[in-house]
Amino acid sequence: MTVLKQLRVRHRWSLGPQDNHDLLARTMRMLVEVHECGSLAKACELYGHAYRHAWGLLHAAEQLFGQPVIVMQRGRGTELTELGLRLVRAEQRVTARLEPILAEVTSELGRELDDLLHCQEDRVSVDASHCFAMDSVVNTLVNHDIAASIRWLDNTQVIDRLLKGQTDLAGFHLTGPGLNTLDTHWLERLAGGLWCDVRVLVQRELGLIVKTDNPLKLTTVRDVCQRHIRFVNTQPGSGSREVMNQLMAAQGLSDEALNEPFPAEHTHSAVAAFVASGMADAGFGVRAAASRFGLDFVHLATETYFMAWPKAMAERPGLVHAIGLLHDPAFLAQLSAIPGYLTGHTGQTLEQWLASEHQATP
Repeated sequence: MTVLKQLRVRHRWSLGPQDNHDLLARTMRMLVEVHECGSLAKACELYGHAYRHAWGLLHAAEQLFGQPVIVMQRGRGTELTELGLRLVRAEQRVTARLEPILAEVTSELGRELDDLLHCQEDRVSVDASHCFAMDSVVNTLVNHDIAASIRWLDNTQVIDRLLKGQTDLAGFHLTGPGLNTLDTHWLERLAGGLWCDVRVLVQRELGLIVKTDNPLKLTTVRDVCQRHIRFVNTQPGSGSREVMNQLMAAQGLSDEALNEPFPAEHTHSAVAAFVASGMADAGFGVRAAASRFGLDFVHLATETYFMAWPKAMAERPGLVHAIGLLHDPAFLAQLSAIPGYLTGHTGQTLEQWLASEHQATP
């Protein structure tokens, strides 16, 4: 068994130089559990907490902040206060921003320890643009004692490293012919590759991530621009940012028309967490990220996420297992369960996918 399979690196909250017994860290975990379960009683039942101990912890948090984080409502059980909810939203933003970084650090440290302890000779180095499906690939490999280490990079970096032969397994996304000029450039370089095998991993829905029930009734990028709503976007140069720019250009709008008072985020989950916090009215990302935070979603485009590898490495045991996932019914069912993720084209070659895209284009 590899060290990587068991290693976990997490963040921790603290308040002041002498946070008594990690009070804030334990409070944050409890509040998130209550928020997910809908009540303190249900959270205690699901996570195995003693109800009296949980109340004691939340009372201690009240003393710490000077106001309650949870209240008892007659006939409705327990509810988070505004403070409690804001703490949960803060934890969600922190987690969404740090998850990719901590996953990368975990991979690096686990691989170093595996090398030192000679735990595993079968290893796969993965470079990918962030995607829940690629997360599943790496986790599946690790669970089968394959030392898969991942680096999350932007789309351009991933494809560039793949074409230079600097990675074992790559994950990146393209929107198809005609929509994204940057994608057209990469398609020309990837199509007909003699040494690189490119296969569809999943297709995913892209669109507006909006507050629950879409109170502003946003339906198009024109709504976002003309109504000057507070918008949070992904990083310049990212594939998703390019798609958003192309959607606006198609309606005669420039990216300068967006009201973006916040720094750009690195992942769709971080965009969704920002909208869920109430600090932004909308953002752009995948349906899966909106669903993760209980938000609404307005579909605007579908993009395809690919998995690719050098043909010369295809017989390595780790890559054989990764490639086999493209035809594994249990794994495909796992991907299909992710909101907005479609597996109808999974396993197709790049050439087959391009042919189907051209047929679908009027």
